[in-house]
Amino acid sequence: MSINVTPIPRLIDLAAPAFTLGTANAAGAAPTAVASDSTLLAFDTTLPAATGTAAVGTATTAPRRDHVHAGTGLAAPALTLGTANSAGSASTALATDSTLLAFDTTVPTTIAYSASAAAGSAVVTSRRDHTHGMVAAPDAVATQAEMEAETADRLVTAELMHFGPSAAKVWCRADAAGNITTSYNMTSVTDDATGVITFNYATDFSSSDHIALVCVAHATLLVATQTGRTAGTTSYTARIADGTATDPGAWSLIAMGDQA
Repeated sequence: MSINVTPIPRLIDLAAPAFTLGTANAAGAAPTAVASDSTLLAFDTTLPAATGTAAVGTATTAPRRDHVHAGTGLAAPALTLGTANSAGSASTALATDSTLLAFDTTVPTTIAYSASAAAGSAVVTSRRDHTHGMVAAPDAVATQAEMEAETADRLVTAELMHFGPSAAKVWCRADAAGNITTSYNMTSVTDDATGVITFNYATDFSSSDHIALVCVAHATLLVATQTGRTAGTTSYTARIADGTATDPGAWSLIAMGDQA
């Protein structure tokens, strides 16, 4: 026996899907249906945007789950050191192992004797172990000749102070027997005779043409007369009013002039 099958007529046409992805559900009005094995447009072949400023977007397709955004480009640091913080506008980022320009190879400014303070305008900083030079010409350490000439703008060191024209080159206090009690630039005092003494300098003067002044301590009127002077010595004789040579209780000497 034969069986006849009569096809059921299709009530609605099938069409390619025309769904759109939106921000809310909305009913359609097309008189066509979608087959269960249709392909829905959800993705496209456009590369995802690079990471940047946040935005809602207007695309009508979605990204695939395994999509990858391009990272922000890394650039050489261009940071500057300034007197205040300031926001930048570059669209690039820095790698964590970047090297920042903070130092240069310029030698620190020399500290001059007559220099003025200044805020500076350099855009780099100094290293922690940097060293400034102390002085630069013409603000140099004075030489003996410059001390003697009283040259301006020179630094004076302790060992050269006595070369100044106004400084005493020799001073001494000694008792009647020629024993030095205190002195500067003296090697010895010679008790030549009663009332006669010679002071012997450690560093000689340039010549015998220098000034040596002496005073004596005695109960009565006493006069000390210079009886000899060389570049390295000066001698005095002390006398009372009648001219008799007499040892004083103490001798005090100061000498000034140009040293060799």
